[in-house]
Amino acid sequence: MFTGDLWNPPFFYPEKNVLAYSDHLIGLGILFLPLRILSDSPGLLANTILFLAFLLTGLTTYLWLKDLLADDWASAAGAIGFSFAGWRMIQLSHPQLLFIPFLPLFLLIYRRTDSDRTSYWLLWSASALLALQTLCTPSLAIYFIPLVAMWTLLRGLLSRRAGFEHWGKQALLFSLPIGVNLPLAFRYWGTAEGTSFSRSVAEVRSFSAQWIDWISAPRAHWLYSDVLDFTHGMERELFPGFIPAAVLVTGGVSLLFCAGSQKRNFSGFLLVALIALWASGGPSEKGGFTLLRLPYDLIYNLVPGGDQVRVPARFVLLAGLFLAPVYTLGWARIFQVIRGRWGNGRRAGAACVCLVAVALLESLPGVAFYETVSRSAATEMALSSKNIEVKGAIFLPIPPVKRAYEEIDRMWLARRNGFPLFNGYSGHFPRVYVNLAELQEQPVSANTRRDLYAFLLHQGIDTIILDSPEHKLVDASLLTPVTPHIYRIPRQHFSLRRIDHVIPGQGIGLLLPRTGWSYPEHGEPLSSWIWSVSADARLRVPIDPTVHRTMGLRVRSLYAGAAASLEVLINGISLGSRVAPQFDSFVFYPLPENLTRPTWYDVEFRGPPPLQPSPNQDGSRDSRRLSICLYEIRFE
Repeated sequence: MFTGDLWNPPFFYPEKNVLAYSDHLIGLGILFLPLRILSDSPGLLANTILFLAFLLTGLTTYLWLKDLLADDWASAAGAIGFSFAGWRMIQLSHPQLLFIPFLPLFLLIYRRTDSDRTSYWLLWSASALLALQTLCTPSLAIYFIPLVAMWTLLRGLLSRRAGFEHWGKQALLFSLPIGVNLPLAFRYWGTAEGTSFSRSVAEVRSFSAQWIDWISAPRAHWLYSDVLDFTHGMERELFPGFIPAAVLVTGGVSLLFCAGSQKRNFSGFLLVALIALWASGGPSEKGGFTLLRLPYDLIYNLVPGGDQVRVPARFVLLAGLFLAPVYTLGWARIFQVIRGRWGNGRRAGAACVCLVAVALLESLPGVAFYETVSRSAATEMALSSKNIEVKGAIFLPIPPVKRAYEEIDRMWLARRNGFPLFNGYSGHFPRVYVNLAELQEQPVSANTRRDLYAFLLHQGIDTIILDSPEHKLVDASLLTPVTPHIYRIPRQHFSLRRIDHVIPGQGIGLLLPRTGWSYPEHGEPLSSWIWSVSADARLRVPIDPTVHRTMGLRVRSLYAGAAASLEVLINGISLGSRVAPQFDSFVFYPLPENLTRPTWYDVEFRGPPPLQPSPNQDGSRDSRRLSICLYEIRFE
C-alpha cells in the first residue's frame, strides 16, 4: 500500500506505473480486504462487489430520497428505478462504476449540514464520504466531483442566504477529497505513461452519447432488441424504457406545482442532471470550444488529464442519480392518484407494486450472462505448477487485439499463482503486446526468435506458457522446457553481451511490427536492408554505453537523385541530424552522456517533412515514407 509496488501491479508487464493511469480501486480494496483475506476466489470477490453495488447503492439512495420527500413508497420506487436503470445495467462489466453508495449518503448528510450552523462533524463526515467514493470509483470521480461542486454552488445561490460561512463550509467540504486524491493525481500527471494516453477527439466522440442512443436498447434486451437496435456497445445503449420516461416527465410537471423551498431544492438537482446529460455528448467534432459541446469541451481542453478520459457517456450514470428526486416525485404523484381512487388499502398497494415492477421489468436489458472460459491443457498445467519460480510470464499465442478479452482468464490465473504477467487486458494495450500479437502472424526466423528471447529477458520476462502444443515464436532448441507447456528462457544464452554491430531483422536487433519498418529484403545479412513504412520508425537495439560512445548507421537516401536529412533519437534523446547520401555508407552519431548501463534501447528515426518520395516507374506513388534504407548499425 505504501510502496512503489502499488503502482506496478502484475498486469501490462513490463509497463511501469500502470495503476497511476488505471482505475486503482484503492477504496474497494480497503473495504473488501476482509473478504480477500478469507478467500482468494476472484469470482467470489467480483460477484460480492457487484451484488453490494446494487444493494448498498439502492439502500442509501432510498434513505436520501426518503429524507427529501418523506414518502416511503415513492422513495423505494425511485431508489429501485435508479439502481436498476438500463444505463446502469449495461455497466455490469464495470462493478466499480455501479458501486456508489457513498454519493447518496453524502447528499443526505450535506443537506443536514446546510441547515445546522454547528454541525461541523457532519460536514467532515460528508467530506470523508465524498473522499471514499472517489477512491472507490476514481475514473467516475473525474465526472462527479465537478457535478457535486456545481450542485453545492447552485444550492447556495438558490437558497439566497449563502454568506461567508457557507462558502467556508464548501472549502472544508472539498478539502478532504482533494487532499486524498492530489498525491494520486500527481502520480498520474507526472508519469510518461500517464501523459501518453491522450485520447483523440474522434475516439472520445465514439464513446459519447448521441441522440440515437436514447432510443437504442441493448441487443440482449428481452423486449426491444429487434425493434430498437440502433447503437451497438461502447456504453451507449441508453434507452430507459417508456414507463420510466413517463414517470420522469410526470415528476417534472409535478415540480411546477411544488412549494417554494421544495421547488428550489429539486430544481438544483434537475439543473445538474441536465448539465450532466449535456456533458455526456462529449467534445466538439474538431476540438476547441463550441456552445453545443461546451461542458465536455471545458473538461477535455482545460482539466489536467481531461483529454485522457474517453467515456463521456458515463455522465449519464450520474445524471440518473440527480434525476432520481424528480423521478421519485413522479412516482409520488402517480401513487397519490392511485390512493385517491382506491384508498390506502391492499388493493392500492398491490397496484403500486405491480406498476413499479412493470417499469423495472421494461428498463432491464435482459438476463445477465458471462462468457464461458475454456481452460486448455496449458492452463491446467500452469495451475498445478505452483512451485515454479517466475520473474515474469507471457502466454502464447497472444490473441488479436480485438479478441483481447480472452486474456482475462489468463490474468486471474497468473495472479493466483503469483506470476508477474506480461499479457493483460483493461481496454488498453501496451505497445509490446500489440507488436507481439502481430509478430506471431509474420514470417520469423531463428534469429528473430533469439532476438525476441533476449528482449523478453531484458524486460524481466523469463517464462513462456503455451496454450497450444507449439507456436512459431517458440524454438524448443533455444528454450528450457519445464513442463510440456511451460518454457524457461535460459539467461546464460541470452544475456546482454558486447555487441559491435546489428543487422536489423537478421542478427541482434529486434524488429517488431508497428515500429515503422518493412521486413528485411533479400536474404544475406550484409546485402539486405529494411525501409520504413512510417514517417517515424523505431528499432529496439542492445547498447552497452560503458564500452561504446559512437553509433554508426549504414544508410542510403530513398529520394531520387538527392540526399536526405536523418534525425536519430535514443529513448527520446536526440542525437542530432546527419545527411544520408544517395549510396549506402555510414553516418555517425555520438551516444548521449547520460546512457550509463547496458540494456535494450529504443532507437527512433525521423526523416525530413514533408516526405514525398519519387513515383515508381509505373507511375504509382512509392509507399515508403521515411527517407532512408537501413542496412546495419555499428558501435565504436
